[in-house]
Parts: sequence; structure tokens; C-alpha cells
Amino acid sequence: MLSFKHTLQLWIHWHGLGLALDTELFGLIAQSRVGHRPGRVETRQRKRRPKPYPWLKKHLGLARDDILLDGGAQRPK
Repeated sequence: MLSFKHTLQLWIHWHGLGLALDTELFGLIAQSRVGHRPGRVETRQRKRRPKPYPWLKKHLGLARDDILLDGGAQRPK
């Protein structure tokens, strides 16, 4: 998995130097990879701010377990 933050930092630096897009930049982006983070699951349920997801009405740990079992809440259409 690639790091978005690292890619953004490289892009800003690369663009600041006035360099053109080439395979060297993409090679630098591909070098930095995010490590495996077991148990890293985030809910798609809102807590306070209005968002298009259902309310989080149970303990966060239980909500994460539900995501692992059934994929979690789906975005309403």
C-alpha cells in the first residue's frame, strides 16, 4: 500500500524544483510503502457532524467487529 502523505510531500517538493513528471518521481513514490497494520479498521458511521452515514450508536470496538464480519454500513443512495 502506498502512502498518500509521502506521495503528496514528494509531489510538492518535485513541483517546487520545477521538474517535469517522469518515471524517476514515480519510482520514488513506489519506494515508500506503508507497513501492514493489523486490526486497523475504521467505521463509516457518523458521531456528530452530518454525513451520509448512519449514526454510531454502539461502542467503537463493536462497530469495528461488525465491519470485519459484514463490511459495515453502506452509503445511502
